[in-house]
Amino acid sequence: MENMDSQTQNQIWQRVFAPMQPPPREDLLPLLTQAVETMGASRMLAGMLQGTSRQLANRLYESLRENALCLRGICRLSGRSEGKFCTLPAEKEPAKRLLTTCYHRCRRAMAEYTARSADPEYGAVYQKMAQREGEHCCLIAQILGNLE
Repeated sequence: MENMDSQTQNQIWQRVFAPMQPPPREDLLPLLTQAVETMGASRMLAGMLQGTSRQLANRLYESLRENALCLRGICRLSGRSEGKFCTLPAEKEPAKRLLTTCYHRCRRAMAEYTARSADPEYGAVYQKMAQREGEHCCLIAQILGNLE
């Protein structure tokens, strides 16, 4: 670095200290679709399970619904079309497989919302949604642990 001129050094330091750029505001429809599909799977789980596991699955459904509604609201606030909002039926699968699928979807959603939390306009909403997705992962693990 000793052989660099001052202009090159300045450019390097400008890049190092540049503020983080939020991810581009991509189409939210794929995120909304995933959220609605996961919601449908959790609704199906609630119908399959008994006792405490059913109560936890109902709680999971309600919280997943909150995130889907937030995504729909962001679509509306930003002037984008959110498409038709309805819970899609999940495929008939054993509870353990549905829970595993839901867990991985929630984990990916948490990462996506965390990345979008730098958005200057909707960052706070994404941050709250990411926190909820972490809670969903815990609930799913708890339901899995409770299955016989």
